[in-house]
Amino acid sequence: MNADGGAFRGSKTRLVVLLTRWATTGLIAVSQAAIAEEPYFYVVNPGTRMVVAVLAHRNDDGSPVVLTPSHGDPSQQFSVERVPRPSNPEPFQEQWFLLRARHSGKCLKTNGFRSGAAVVQERCSGDASQMWRLRTVVITAADCPARNQCIVGRRTVLENYYDRGQRCLHAANGYLSGPPEPGAGLQASDCVARFSAPNAVNQEWELVYVQEWDAPVIVK
Repeated sequence: MNADGGAFRGSKTRLVVLLTRWATTGLIAVSQAAIAEEPYFYVVNPGTRMVVAVLAHRNDDGSPVVLTPSHGDPSQQFSVERVPRPSNPEPFQEQWFLLRARHSGKCLKTNGFRSGAAVVQERCSGDASQMWRLRTVVITAADCPARNQCIVGRRTVLENYYDRGQRCLHAANGYLSGPPEPGAGLQASDCVARFSAPNAVNQEWELVYVQEWDAPVIVK
């Protein structure tokens, strides 16, 4: 295991603990490395090792959100802010949160409710278009090339609250046979139905503490 991969998976585990603590106590728990300041995260596409960013460090409402190589800019960093739902009978299953950009203080949202609607930043209001949650898509028998040749696998998608189960964060890609390119626009598109879907790499995301993972710059 390389150093990047270990920190990558370790940060995911700490985030699961963080969200569980939110669900059960309403408190924010952070790792020792993040105690000195508010924790911020990269939203990372594992297939490309690129990250979500507000285009050109813009501050205005409606600014596009894209996929770019990581270079540590605050426009690539987001706080994860839980949206309380005290009446929910199954809080662990409803870990909805806002993704607030560090440089602008604005939140990621879907700019419309059709599949393929652009994801942009806007003043945080907590409405349905700004609410996200992590959801796991696991490998099933239908994904296996042959019986008894299936390995354990899972992907994490970011589901939007509006039309739950239908729209997920998606990196636009005109070529399903390859990964998304740097600068790809982000959309809220139909969630992948299975692990082996041809566009699954476009919807796979991890939230990684910026303090604990130094993402490599991808040179094309």
